[in-house]
Amino acid sequence: MRLWLLLLLLFACPAYASEPAVDTLPPELVRLRDEGRLTVRALWAWKLVPAATATAAMELRAMGLDLIGADRAQLAAWVREAEEGTAAFSPAQREVLSGLLAMMDSGDAAASADMLPADAPAAAALPVPGVVDAVPAAPDTVDTAPPAPDVADAAPPLPDVAEAAPSVPGAASGPAMYRCGAARTGVSDASGPAGPPVELWKLKVGDGPCTPPVVLDGLACFGSVDGHLYAVDVATGALKWKFFAEDWVDQPPAMAGGTVFFGNVVGDRSGDRHFFALDAATGSEKWRFKSLYYGVNSSPAMVDGAICFGAGKHVYSADPQTGDAKWSLETSDTVGTPAVSDGTAFFAHANRLTAVELGADAEKWTFRAGANITTCPAVSDGLVVFGSDDFNIHAVDVQTGVEKWKFGTGLIHHPAAVHDGVVYAVSADNLHALDAATGTEKWKVNMQRAGLKAPVIDGDALILAAGNFLVSLDRASGQERWRFEAGGEITSPALAGGVAYFWSEDGHLYAVR
Repeated sequence: MRLWLLLLLLFACPAYASEPAVDTLPPELVRLRDEGRLTVRALWAWKLVPAATATAAMELRAMGLDLIGADRAQLAAWVREAEEGTAAFSPAQREVLSGLLAMMDSGDAAASADMLPADAPAAAALPVPGVVDAVPAAPDTVDTAPPAPDVADAAPPLPDVAEAAPSVPGAASGPAMYRCGAARTGVSDASGPAGPPVELWKLKVGDGPCTPPVVLDGLACFGSVDGHLYAVDVATGALKWKFFAEDWVDQPPAMAGGTVFFGNVVGDRSGDRHFFALDAATGSEKWRFKSLYYGVNSSPAMVDGAICFGAGKHVYSADPQTGDAKWSLETSDTVGTPAVSDGTAFFAHANRLTAVELGADAEKWTFRAGANITTCPAVSDGLVVFGSDDFNIHAVDVQTGVEKWKFGTGLIHHPAAVHDGVVYAVSADNLHALDAATGTEKWKVNMQRAGLKAPVIDGDALILAAGNFLVSLDRASGQERWRFEAGGEITSPALAGGVAYFWSEDGHLYAVR
């Protein structure tokens, strides 16, 4: 009788027969979660994050948000804001946020297998850290050299910094900066491919998303979330040297006077945050400037014998020879990439854009957008142009900060290019050409793909990244001239000597002519 009743209960009420839920997070992470100290950084160290987390973290950092340091409460708040439509997260960013939140809640690695990187071990197979309460060390790829180049790349083995033979001229011909100069207009002095491009070489380099490169004196330099700054010989496609900066390098460097300038930020590693100056020929360190808060969230500008950059809540002007700060100004929030024109720096911090004369004790003006400013400004013809999460391109007067016009475009996460009275801006899958004086649209091209990056102006052409493609368009009409397909989504290009250089998510730096 008792056996019959037991069987009846088992079949009629399956819940009684099921196993209790098992939390599949490693015990160390369960303890951190129970103590309210579990962050994305800890999940990353255990390789329990979506494959797109690094890309999303870089994009969110440009929006002033720290994904890697986020705990469950912060993730839940972002997911809720995304669902309510009060935060401008892209679909890919929402997917990453939801995946991270689900992993913290359930730790069900089997159910979330599609989130894991292809080479990540299962949670049960991960090594147990020596200290129970400590977050495990960063992934072991940090201190290893990048994979050897493909046979077709014909690049020699990677030398250590100390062994790198100086082959780059010590005296630079001129500064090279992100967005083609201190004013960030995107107007290139050097030329890119004129016709249908062909691949010159590609080099397997960088473990994780990399920044757009800058090119000067035969050297292409770029940073990576693997914590390195890389230098590649553009003539041969050989890796000259790499420098380990202890944490993420997620903003492009600047090059001038035989020196490479860049900073690092809080990422998935525990190193200190600094602004660095390296010898371009050898990769050896010249000096470092210690940064507080989240590190250097900006790409530097070289102007009038000084290097200008944002670090934490400060904007600095430093001596490029010694690293000594000449001037600084504290702001309300994390400072983004500055544009510098006629002795004035223009920079975003949260939803504010501020103008300040270098060396001054107070700002000239501050403009407030309706949401966080998501691009570095471009300064041209009396205007400062930038994008915001309020879904608008804004143009304000360079002297007063008074808004001249705004144009609604949707999500904008990449800077505009400005030249000859026209603003070229990307949003979602569209490229817009706007009259700089009025903000009216001259033409629009639907590129029919995600992953549009900031365009570069090359004479009468626009060259831009569109997903896996490098595309050239006629600047006057938007008519496509040519395209080149890489093996993965690509960064904005740097142009030099008729060649375009860019990094792709297939793990290669490309040179195409």
